[in-house]
Amino acid sequence: MTKAQGRGGKQRGKTSASKQGLNKQALIKQGRGVQLLPPLFRDAFAARQHAEDVLERVGEHRAEWEPVREARPAMLERLADGLEAARAELLGVCSEETGLTQAELAPEFARMTGTLRMFAGVVREGSWVRASIDHAPRTEAERKACIGPPHDVRRMLVPLGSCAGVFGASNFPFAYGVCGGDTASALAAGLSVVVKEHPAQPRVGRALARVAQACAAPVAYVVHEDAKDMRVARRVIEAVDAIGFTGSVAGGDAVAGMAHALHKPAFCEMGSANLVDVGHEAIATAGQREALAKLLGESIVMRVGQQCTRPGIISVVRHEGFDDFVSKLAGVMDAAAPRRMLSEHVAKRYEARIKQMVRAGCSVLTKRSKPIEKSKAGELLAVPVLLGFGGAFDLEDVGAGLVPATVLDEVFGPAAMVVPSGELVRANQTFARPRLTTTLHGAELSSNAPQRAGRIVFGGVPTGVRVCQSMVHSGPYPACNAPATTAVGALAMERWCKWTCWQNGQEHALPEELRAANPRGMMRVVDGVWGR
Repeated sequence: MTKAQGRGGKQRGKTSASKQGLNKQALIKQGRGVQLLPPLFRDAFAARQHAEDVLERVGEHRAEWEPVREARPAMLERLADGLEAARAELLGVCSEETGLTQAELAPEFARMTGTLRMFAGVVREGSWVRASIDHAPRTEAERKACIGPPHDVRRMLVPLGSCAGVFGASNFPFAYGVCGGDTASALAAGLSVVVKEHPAQPRVGRALARVAQACAAPVAYVVHEDAKDMRVARRVIEAVDAIGFTGSVAGGDAVAGMAHALHKPAFCEMGSANLVDVGHEAIATAGQREALAKLLGESIVMRVGQQCTRPGIISVVRHEGFDDFVSKLAGVMDAAAPRRMLSEHVAKRYEARIKQMVRAGCSVLTKRSKPIEKSKAGELLAVPVLLGFGGAFDLEDVGAGLVPATVLDEVFGPAAMVVPSGELVRANQTFARPRLTTTLHGAELSSNAPQRAGRIVFGGVPTGVRVCQSMVHSGPYPACNAPATTAVGALAMERWCKWTCWQNGQEHALPEELRAANPRGMMRVVDGVWGR
């Protein structure tokens, strides 16, 4: 038995986390000198072996559930139950480590457990595999209409490997962390998971990993204490079959580059300067201007601006209410107190980006001149900043060197840039880089808006992402390196899958999803007709 297998041996036991009685003190005990408990590894290959061993044991217990394929949904639900049992401790550790309040973290925690349960339901229902059956032609007319040889052909989605690697985000340690959406979707697709630790959040990461272990989920955790040491990331990529990454453009490019060199798929959700297009109808009255300024301002500073869907570039039509609206928006941001960011590195990067934007020609419209202040205890605190750019421009201006390209890049933190726009269609079509979201307030939707953003929001704000079947959280680069995929919603499972076709297969050799009896009663396409 290998070392990893030996560790995994402790996984056998009851399937309910609440029945196991989680050792909550062990979940939150942290710090140097404390012995790391499984599944914390320093070797990615041992971690993979451990995760696959656990997945195999989960499969051995399939007889406990009916129908047979209940193993995966039951495991996902068991993990959600285990996380709920440790909720108070996890929220406390996460708040201490990230600087986010428990009130801010609570909805994210609910999203994490809700996502696990959503995927359990999707797997249990079964239609997500998109099974399709084309029977061999049975009549002369069918044979004449057949294009190519008259084979019986059936296809469905299958896992693209046995183990996924997850590089979680620091800004959403629950929703995109150890047990977040990437992990949940990979587990739902049938893979085990190796999670690389985020160096900024070892405490909450390890606590979540221990809950996963207690719940017998096939999740292993690789320690990564030195953010500058890329060898850990490389070893994880070498050990797994596909990668899910959430973070910066630079980080995503590095991970995707390493994965590409090893001929492995990487799905990287990265940076986005999200466009908000404001037309004159949205700011025609003082009441409208005040309401919209409050709505957008609160969205910008929420969670210290550390959200990938936060409004980044606000294009406002030149209107008699323009100056009043901008003044009110600046006032909302001025009213927000400076706050600690996720890490000192993030705070310093925020400060550097604001200074870079000012050098590129932006003006500071909020009252406080410095983007970073120091607390009495010496902590770096982020100050909300509203930037202004003097005139309307489009990407042709950037390409011609008339406007620095850096003004179109994401500023990660409580900041946004206001730009006056003369032509709404021009602004909507060619202004700003491809992005996660485009939000419209009294502005017209341009014909190519769906090609430039993963989600189009009519009214409201882009922050706050519903987890459901129809959600798309993606976009063209630099928002994502794989715009045909999504990191949120049921379709996130497909990132971890590939198509496989069975030609002239005998009934006993086919997966049950493709058998004539359709024992699960799932929706399929049979001879071009969608049904059961």
